[in-house]
This record gives sequence, structure tokens and C-alpha cells, in this order.
Amino acid sequence: MTGVRLGLGRAVPGMMIVELLMVSGSFGGLILEYRSRFEAPGSTRRS
Repeated sequence: MTGVRLGLGRAVPGMMIVELLMVSGSFGGLILEYRSRFEAPGSTRRS
């Protein structure tokens, strides 16, 4: 069972990273799209 625990501990963060970087139509893609639209009050816009 130790191997399963260690394997899942490495697999889950890996899946999250792949989700954010590789799949543009998923939740990760939405985060990347809306990140560029967000502007905090008083901040300067960087392109």
C-alpha cells in the first residue's frame, strides 16, 4: 500500500500540471484565459 500512496502523491500533482498546460478547452484553459483579462484596481496593465 505504500507504493500506491507514493504513486498517487506524484500522479495527482502531475495531472494538475498537465491539465493547466496542455488542455486549452478545460478548467486550466479557462484559468489561463481569464488570468489575462483580470485587472486589479490601481494596477498597471502589462501586455
